[in-house]
Amino acid sequence: MVDFERVETYNAADETINFGSRVLSDDSSLREITTLASIPISDQGRTGPHINAVTQGSIYLSVNTSFGIFKDRECSNVVFNATFQSIVDSFCVSPQRDFLVICLRDGNVHLLDCNHEFNCVFSGSCERDDDGDKFFINAFVDKGCFLVVTKTGEVHRVTFDGCFGMECVHKFNFKTKIASIEYPFLVVSGTELAILNTENESVEFDGGWKFKKIFPLTHMFLALDFEGDLFKICAVTLLVFPLGNSCKIDDMEVLSDGNQKQIIAVTKDDESQQSYIQLLSYPNLEQLFSIQISNHIHLISLDSLNEEILYISKVTSGETVTQLRLQVINETEPEQRLERLLKKRKYDEAEIFAQLFTLDKALIQKARAREITETPNCTSEGVNKLIRLLETIDDDEFRLLCCSDSEFFCSSLGDVEKILTYGCQLELKHNGTQLGVQELQKTIAATMWRFQTFVTVNRNQGKALQAWEKFSECDLIQEVKLLLKNHCIEDAKIIYSRLDAQTRKELTDSDVSDILNVLNHISIATYEPFLPIFISITLSALPSSFPLFLKWTHSRVFYLENRGKANFPDNAIRFTENIVELMRLTNSADISFQRQCILHQEALSNLSVLTPTLKTLKTLKTDYRIDIPLADCLSGPQNVVRLLLNVEMCADDYDVFLKRFLWPYMVENHMQPNEIFLAEIEELVKYEESYWGTLIESILNCISSVRVRLEAVKCVLNEAKAPWSDTVRKIADEAATSSHPLAAEIKELILAEPIQVVLMRPSYLIRERKVGRGDLKFVLNRIVYCNEPTMVEDVYLLCGEDKHVGNMLLVNHFIRKGCFEKAINLLDNNTPEEVFNCAQELATMVETVVNDAVNLPSDLIDNYYEVAGCIFRRLNDNETNDFYRTCHNATLTQIRNVYNLRKHFNVKTTTHDLCNPATRNHLLEELFDAAIRDFSSGKRTLDQVFAVCQKLSLYLDIDHIEFTKKLCEKTADYGVILKAAQRVGDSDASAKDLCSMAALLLKYSGTYKVKLLDDSFDSESMEVVGDEVFLEGMKLARELMGKATCNAEVDEEATCMELGRWVQTSSSFTRTGDSELKKKLFGDVFDVASVPPGFLTFSTIRNVFVGFSRYLSGLNNPGGVDLVAESPLTEEDFFKELKLLPPILENLSKEGQHFTSYNIVQTLQDCMMQVPNPNTATLKFLNDVLKKKCVPKVLASILSNNVVDENLLYGLLLLCDRDDAAKFVVNSWKMYKRHPKKFACITRIGLKLWDYHKISQGKSEMLKSLTIIKWWKKFEGKKLDYDVFFKMKSEERFELLVNSDCLDVGTVKEYCHDFKLEVMSSYKLFLMNVLVNWKPEYEISSETHAGSRKHLVVKNSESDLLQKCHDVINLLDREHVLHIVMTLWKSVNTYYYEVFLAMLDILSRINSDQENDAKRMLLIFLKDYQRVSKPSETEIEHWFTNYPDTQSIDVLSEFRLSFSPLLFTDQIFNIIRPEINLATYKRWFDAIDILKPYLTKNTICSFVMKDVVASGVLSRSATKEWVLCSKHDDLFKEIDECVMNISDLELATSVMYHLMTHTPNGADQVAAAKLCYNYAVEYKRLNPESSDVEKAVIKVTKKYYACCGMHILHTYKLAEPKYINLLSDPKELILALFLDERILNNGLEFGCPEIHTATEALAALFNLDIKKIRHELIHSSLGHEDILSSPLNFDSSIVYTNGACTDDENLDRIAYICCNDDLKYWQVRLYNLGTGTETEEQLSVHCKARALKVLAMISDSDTIVNLTECTYDEFINFIDKLTVVSNLEYLGISLDVAALHEYNKKELLNRLVRRSGSILGIKTMALICMTFSIDDVKVWEFIVNNAVAFSLFVELKTYLNFLKKGSYQNENFYVKGWQKLVDHSFAHLSSSNHDDVLLTVFLTIQSCPVLFSLNLDNAFRRCMDNHKPEFAAVLLQYLDGARRDEYVAQIRHARGNLGAKLAALERKGLWGISYVSREVVEKRVSYNAFVGENHPGVTMFERKLDLN
Repeated sequence: MVDFERVETYNAADETINFGSRVLSDDSSLREITTLASIPISDQGRTGPHINAVTQGSIYLSVNTSFGIFKDRECSNVVFNATFQSIVDSFCVSPQRDFLVICLRDGNVHLLDCNHEFNCVFSGSCERDDDGDKFFINAFVDKGCFLVVTKTGEVHRVTFDGCFGMECVHKFNFKTKIASIEYPFLVVSGTELAILNTENESVEFDGGWKFKKIFPLTHMFLALDFEGDLFKICAVTLLVFPLGNSCKIDDMEVLSDGNQKQIIAVTKDDESQQSYIQLLSYPNLEQLFSIQISNHIHLISLDSLNEEILYISKVTSGETVTQLRLQVINETEPEQRLERLLKKRKYDEAEIFAQLFTLDKALIQKARAREITETPNCTSEGVNKLIRLLETIDDDEFRLLCCSDSEFFCSSLGDVEKILTYGCQLELKHNGTQLGVQELQKTIAATMWRFQTFVTVNRNQGKALQAWEKFSECDLIQEVKLLLKNHCIEDAKIIYSRLDAQTRKELTDSDVSDILNVLNHISIATYEPFLPIFISITLSALPSSFPLFLKWTHSRVFYLENRGKANFPDNAIRFTENIVELMRLTNSADISFQRQCILHQEALSNLSVLTPTLKTLKTLKTDYRIDIPLADCLSGPQNVVRLLLNVEMCADDYDVFLKRFLWPYMVENHMQPNEIFLAEIEELVKYEESYWGTLIESILNCISSVRVRLEAVKCVLNEAKAPWSDTVRKIADEAATSSHPLAAEIKELILAEPIQVVLMRPSYLIRERKVGRGDLKFVLNRIVYCNEPTMVEDVYLLCGEDKHVGNMLLVNHFIRKGCFEKAINLLDNNTPEEVFNCAQELATMVETVVNDAVNLPSDLIDNYYEVAGCIFRRLNDNETNDFYRTCHNATLTQIRNVYNLRKHFNVKTTTHDLCNPATRNHLLEELFDAAIRDFSSGKRTLDQVFAVCQKLSLYLDIDHIEFTKKLCEKTADYGVILKAAQRVGDSDASAKDLCSMAALLLKYSGTYKVKLLDDSFDSESMEVVGDEVFLEGMKLARELMGKATCNAEVDEEATCMELGRWVQTSSSFTRTGDSELKKKLFGDVFDVASVPPGFLTFSTIRNVFVGFSRYLSGLNNPGGVDLVAESPLTEEDFFKELKLLPPILENLSKEGQHFTSYNIVQTLQDCMMQVPNPNTATLKFLNDVLKKKCVPKVLASILSNNVVDENLLYGLLLLCDRDDAAKFVVNSWKMYKRHPKKFACITRIGLKLWDYHKISQGKSEMLKSLTIIKWWKKFEGKKLDYDVFFKMKSEERFELLVNSDCLDVGTVKEYCHDFKLEVMSSYKLFLMNVLVNWKPEYEISSETHAGSRKHLVVKNSESDLLQKCHDVINLLDREHVLHIVMTLWKSVNTYYYEVFLAMLDILSRINSDQENDAKRMLLIFLKDYQRVSKPSETEIEHWFTNYPDTQSIDVLSEFRLSFSPLLFTDQIFNIIRPEINLATYKRWFDAIDILKPYLTKNTICSFVMKDVVASGVLSRSATKEWVLCSKHDDLFKEIDECVMNISDLELATSVMYHLMTHTPNGADQVAAAKLCYNYAVEYKRLNPESSDVEKAVIKVTKKYYACCGMHILHTYKLAEPKYINLLSDPKELILALFLDERILNNGLEFGCPEIHTATEALAALFNLDIKKIRHELIHSSLGHEDILSSPLNFDSSIVYTNGACTDDENLDRIAYICCNDDLKYWQVRLYNLGTGTETEEQLSVHCKARALKVLAMISDSDTIVNLTECTYDEFINFIDKLTVVSNLEYLGISLDVAALHEYNKKELLNRLVRRSGSILGIKTMALICMTFSIDDVKVWEFIVNNAVAFSLFVELKTYLNFLKKGSYQNENFYVKGWQKLVDHSFAHLSSSNHDDVLLTVFLTIQSCPVLFSLNLDNAFRRCMDNHKPEFAAVLLQYLDGARRDEYVAQIRHARGNLGAKLAALERKGLWGISYVSREVVEKRVSYNAFVGENHPGVTMFERKLDLN
C-alpha cells in the first residue's frame, strides 16, 4: 500500500545533498537527473509493485492497489488519493480530464467523474479466472467511450457520454498480453497478433509475432519485442517491418506532438551491466541524448514533447522495493534552462533567472508575444497587447513571424485584419536589408491579399475564424476546384480573379485541366459566369494552356450535342462565340499568347471553323430538318457533303436542298461540286437502287458539266440492276440525247441493257454483270440448262453477232427436248454460211449418236434421227459441190438404215457395216425369210407384210415392185390391187410398172364392190361397200399414169399415151384444183368435180376400155396393150357393142356426168383414129353421138361454171355449126356483160370465131369493149369504178389514170395507141402530173430509248421520180419540158426536196446553169440536214398562202427546212438563224461554199455566240451574288472551239466580249473573260502598230484582270469595297490585304479570310513576285520606314515581353506574313536579321530586337534551341535586354547586351532618372526593372508617378500588374497608380462601346490588389451618367455605408430591368452580383452579421463591405 499523502518533495538545487552526486549525460547536451519526490511503500513484502503512471496536465499514478493524482510535477498537492481492494491493472483519463476509468485485477471496472469529487458513476465487472495474473491489459479513449481489453481477448466499451454502461464489443479467440489503439484500428498481441477495425469490425490475424509493447503511430504501430528490437506494423494489412535499431531496448515510451515523434528508451544491460535512458528521434532513431541509470525504472507516459522526461526509479533493499523516486532529466546550460522556463511560461522566474545569469530579456518579451500567438482564441485585448510587445522588439523577422501567425491565435476576423495590417504597414527597423525579412513581409502582404479575398467570399455566410484558418492554408487552385464541384461559382470567381502573383506563377496545365474537368460535370448555365475570369486570367498567366481551352471547347460542344439535343446547336453556338470572345479579351499583344496562337494555328483554325459549322448545322436542322453529328461535320466538307447527299428526303425537297444549300456550301468550301457529285454517285450506286433511286436524278440535275454528268450517268448505268427502273431509263434516255462524245458510250450501254437483263435473271444465278469470251460458253450452257421461256432471246443477246455457239447450243437443246420445229427454225434463221457450218457439225453429231457411239438414251437417239433429214437437207442446200452432196445423201441413207434396222428389226449395226455388200446381203436374206415365214404362219397381216417389204427394200436398197406384183397376181382383189398400186405409186417405180398397176385398176374398176380385210383373203369375208373405192382407184390410176408419162422412156411413150387417154376419161371427177402456175401456163380449165360419180360411171368406163382392148387384141396390133386374158372382139362385134353406148351416155348425163360422157366418146373416137384403116361407119356413129348428145350439154355447163375454159369452149363451138355457134356467142356476150372476166372471155372467143367464120358484123364493138376491159384489168388494184370506167371518154379516162399514178411512159403511148389519142399532149400532161403529185414515202422513227429525237426516213428518192420523168422527157421538146418545169417550180411543196432535185436534173439536161448547181448542192445539203427548230411564223404563213386548202402545215416541216429563195439572199439568216447553234454550226460550214457570200464561218460563229447569249443558258440560274464555281465548263470549251473558226480576230474578240458582258458574275465570267483576253492578245500580236487595237486590248485586259481579281477576292471572302477599288493597282491591293484588321485577332476571328492564299493567287495573276513583296514588307516594318502603319513611334514601341501588352501591331502582321508554307525559311531569315548576320544591310538594334520578337512569336521551343543554342526563356530574356539596349541607344547611352549585363543597374537607373523628362526614359526604366527583377520601392514609385504624369495608362497597367508580385499593396504610390488607372478608364467612355469597355474595366477592378483602398465615387457617377446603372450597382459592394444609401436610391430610380442586366453581367464574369442584387433589387444584407455588429474587432475594411 502507498500513502500518497506522505510523499516527500525536494529542491533540485539540493540534489547532491539529498541523493549524492548528480548524474550527467555522457554526450554534449549537458543534461542531469534530479529527484522531484520520494514515495515510500508500506507493504515491504512485495518485490515488484505494479505501477501505472501518466502525465496529462497532472500526474496520474497507481501503485498496486493505491491510486493518486498529483496536481503538478512537484507532487506537493494531492488531488485524489484512493486505495482499492484489488490491484489497479490499468486506468485511462478522458481527453477533457472529466472522466476516469479504473480497471481492477479482480475484474471490476469503475468509472469516476473527475468534475464531481471523483464520484463513481458506474461500476461493472468481467468474468475472469483465479490465476491472480494481470487481467486488464490496457484501457483507451475512443470517441465518447473507453475501450478496455482483457487478457482473455475481450474488448469492452465503457460509455461516458451521458449514458453510462459497459458492453463487450469484440472477443479475440486467443489470450492477449498487450494492446494499443490508433483509431479506428485496435492491435492486440499475445499468443497471436491481430488488428480490429472498430468501424467495420473486420479483423486481420498473424500468429508469428510476440511483442512486449506496442505504441500508436500515424496509420501504423510501433512495436517492441522481447529481444529488444523495434518493428513497424501496418494498421491495414498487419504487415510487420523491422526498423533495425542498433541498441537493444528493454522498455520504451513514445512522445508525440503533432507529426513530430520521439522515443524514450531504456536499454538493456550492456556488457558492463550498465543501462541507459536514451532519447531517440523518429523515424531515423538518431540518439539525442543518453544518461546512465543505476536502478530499475518505470517510464511515465508524457503528453508533450516540451515536457522534461519523467520516470519512477525503484529503490530496493535487497530484492525488496522500499521507495519510489519521481525523477526528471533537466538541461544544465542557463540558456536552455531559460528556454525551458519560457516554455513553461514562468516569465517572472525567467526574468529573475535572466537577470541572475545576465541573459537577454528580449527573449522573455518574445516568449510573452509567442505565448499570445500560441494562445487559441486570443481576445482583442491580447492582440493589442501583442502589438505593444512587438513595438518593443527590434527583431523585424520575429515581429513579421508573429504577424504571419495571426490565424492561429486571433478570435475574430477583425483581430486578424488588425495583425495583418500591422504587418503590412510595419516599418522595418533595419531597413529590410535581410532577404528573409523581405520575403516575410511579402508573405504577410500575400496573406493580407488572401484575407481580403476570404472576407469578400464569405461576407454573407457568417463564417467563423476556423474557416479563415483553413482558407489561409489551402491551395487556392484546389479551393477553386472544390468550390466549383460544390457549384459555388460566385466564390470561385472571386478567388480566381484575386489569385496572387505566386499562385498564378505556379499555375500549371494540370491545374487548368483539372478545373476544366470539374466544369465538365457542371451545367454550362451554372459555370458560364466563371468563364470570363477563368479564361482571361489563365491565358494571361499561363499562355501554354491555350490548347487546353481549344480542346475543352470542342469537347464541351460535343457534350452539348449529346446531352442538349433539343437546344442544339443554338446553345453550342452561344457557348463557342462566348469562348472565342473571351479569348479575344486576352492580352493579344503578349508575345507568349501570340506564340501559342501561332504554334497551335491548326487547333485554332479548328475552333474558328466550329462556329460556322454549328451555324451550318442550325441551318440544316431549322430549314431542312436534317440532323447530322457534329463530328462528321468537323471531319471535313467532303464528309459533310457525302452525308448530306445521302439524307432521306422527298424528291422535290431534296432537289431544293441540293440547289439552295449543298451547292453553295461546296462552293464556299472551295470544292468542285461536279466532281463531288460524281464521286458521290459512284459511291451511291454501290448500294441497292431503292436507297439511291430517289436521289440520283436530283444530283444529276445539279451537275453543270456535261462531261461529268455523262460520266455519272455511265456510272449509274454500269451499276444499275437490269432491267432498269423507270428512273434509270429516264436518266439514260436524257443523257443519250446529248451531243457530247460520251453520249455514244451511253447509247452502247442502253443497247447492252438487255444483256444485263439476261445475266441478272434470278433463275440463272449468274453473278457477273459482264461476260468475257472465256466465260461465255459457261454462261450460255447455264442459260440453256435453266430452260427459261426467254432462253433463245437471252442466248442470242449474249452471243451478239457471232451466233454460232448459241446456235449449236440451242439447236442441240431443242433436239434433245424433242422440239424439232423450233430447232430447225432456229437453224434456218441464219445466214447460209452459218446454216452450212451448223449443219456440218450437227450431221456429224447425228451419225455419231445413231451409231450409238456416245451411249445416249434411246429417246435422245430418236430425237436426233428425227431431225437428220432436215439437217442433211440444209447441208446439201448450202453445199456447192455435187460430189459432197452425193456423199451427204449416202450418209443420210446409211444413218436411216442403221436407225431403222435397230428400231424395227432389233439389229445392231453401223453405217460402216452397211457399206459392206456381203454384210448387207446376208442381213437381207435373213430378214426376208423371216417375214415370209411370219406371213405364212399368220403372225403378220397384209399391211405388216407390205411394211416389212417396204422396210427391207428401203433399209437395204432392194426393189420391192416385183414382190408387190406377185402379191397382186395371187389375190386378184381390187382392194389388194388398190393398196399395192398406192404403194407402187408412192415408190420410184418405172413407167412400165406404173402402167401395169394403172391397167389393173381400170380392168377391175366397177366389177364388184369389196373391202379387203386385213386378216384374210377368204371370199367369205368379202363385204359390199360404196363407190369411193373405185373413185380412189381411178384417181390413183390417173396419178400413176401422170407419173409414168413423166418417167417414160422413148420406147414407152406410146403405151403411156394410149393408156393415159383411157385413164383421162375420168378427169371430170378425178382431177384436183388447178394451181396458180397451171392457170398461168394453160389458162382456166373446165371443172365439174362437184358432181360425184356413180357405179354406172365406173362400169361404163371399164366396159368401153375392156371392149376396145379386146377389139385391139383382135386386130393383132403390136402397139396394143394386153390387159386381160380374154378372147378378142371382131370389128362387127365391137360395133354392136357401140350401138348400146348412147343410152348409157344418156344415163350418165342424167347423173350430171356431161363431161365424162363427152370424154368417153372423144377418147374412143381418138383411139379409133389411131387404128390402121378404121371403120368409117364406126367413126361416123361416134361423131354424131358427140355433136348431138354431148357437146350442147357441155357448152351450157362451161359458161355456168365459175371459171370459163376458153380453149374448151372455143373447141366445142368449132364442132358446132356456124350459125349455132354465132348465136350462142351473141346471147352469152349480152348475158355476161357485167361480169368482166366472162365478158372478156366471151368477147375474145367471139372475135376468134368471127375471124374463123369471117363475120364482120359487131366485131368493132367487140374490139372496143375488149380494149376497155384490158385497161380496166390493168389497174384493177386501183379499185376504179367499173361502170364509170366504161362510160368515160378516152381523154377523161387517161387523165384519171395519170392522176391515179397508173401510167408510165410505155403505158401512155399504149393507151394513146389503143384509144387513138395525141401522144405528145398526153406526155406533157403525164409529166406535169408526175412532178406535181409525187410525194416522198417516209416513216418517222426514233432511237430505241425514250426521249431521243425523231428521225425522218425517206424510202423513195429523186431517182425514182427521175426514172419516171426521163422516159417522157426524151420524147418531148426541150422548150416544152422547160416550160413545164418553170411553170411548176413555184407550186411544188417546198419540203419535197426530191421533186426540186428531179426538176433541177431535168433542167441540167436541158440547159446547164451555175445557179441550178448551187440549188442542187443546197438541196443535197438540206436533204442530209435535219432541222432542230420549229417552223417560224413566217414559214407557216408562207405555207397557208400557197396552200390555203390545207388544214395544217406539212408534217415534213418538223424535220426539213423550207427550200426558200431567201436562202440565196442576204436574208438567209432570217431562215437559218434558229438552226445555228453550238450543236449544228459545223454542219452549216458545209453550206458555206454553196451560199457564199451570204454565209461565212465568221457570220455563222458570230450568230452562234448571239444564240448562246439569247438562249439564256448562262443566266438561267444567275443571281446577284458572285458564283464561285463554274457551271458551264463544257459550254465554254465548245464556245472556244466555235470562235476559233472566226478568222477576223476583231470579230472574235468582239463576240467574246459580248459574251463576257452577258455572263453572270462568277467563275463563268472569269472563263469568258479569259477567252476574250486570249483573242485580244492574239489580235494585238497581229496588229502591233494599231492604236485602236491597243485601246480595245487595254479595255479587254482591264476587264479580264478585274474579273479574275474579283473572283480571287470573292473566293477568299475579301470582296470588300476597299479592296475592290484597288484591283487596278495589284501591289497596293496586296499591301492593303496585309493590313487587314482580322490578322490581329490571332485566328480568333470567325470567317477570317485566307489572306496568304489570296495574295499568292493575286501575285500569280498579275505576275508579281510575292516572296519579294513579303521581303519588302518585313524589312520595311522592321526598319524606320513602315509601310504597314504610321511612322514608327519610339515612345510607344517599348514592350515588356514577359506578360506585357504591346501596341505594335506590325509585329503581329510580320508574324502572320512569315507563317506561310515557307515557315522555316522565315525563321532562319528573322534569326539572321536579329543577330546581324545579314550582309545586305546593317540594321539597328531596334530592328534586330523586333526581328527576334517575331521569331519568338512564330517558333516553338525546339526551333529556338536549334537556331539560338539557348532555351526559350534565355532567348526571351535576351530579346528584353536587346530591347533595353535599343532604348538606351535612342537615349544616348551606348551599351551592348554583355555590357548591359555587367553594368550597375542602380547607376543606370539613376542616369535615366536624370532624364525623366522623356517618356522613353520612363519606359526604359520600367523595362530594366522588369527584365532584371528590380523591386526597389523608390524606383518603382518614380516610374509609376511619371507614368501617371505622362498619361501612359497602357504602360501603367502593365507596371501595376507586374508589381502584384511584390509587397507594394500598402504603398501610397501603388494605390495612387491604381486610382489613376481606374479614373482614366471611366473618363474615356464612348457611346459606341460602353458595355465592352466597362466590362474590361470592371474585370480589371476585380483583380486589383488594392480594390478596397480605391475611391470609386467617380466611377459610380460615370456609370450613372452613361446610363449604366447595372455597372454602378456592381460598385456598391466596394463603397462604404455613408454614401451607399444615396447610391442605392439613385440606382433604384434608374429605368430598365435592372435584375436582368445584373444577371447578364454575372454571366460575363463580374462577381458580387447576387450580393448587390439582394441589396438593390430584393433586400439589404449587412456585413455586420458576418463579423458581429458590435464586435470590437470590426475594422474599417469590414465596414467598407458593410452595406448598412
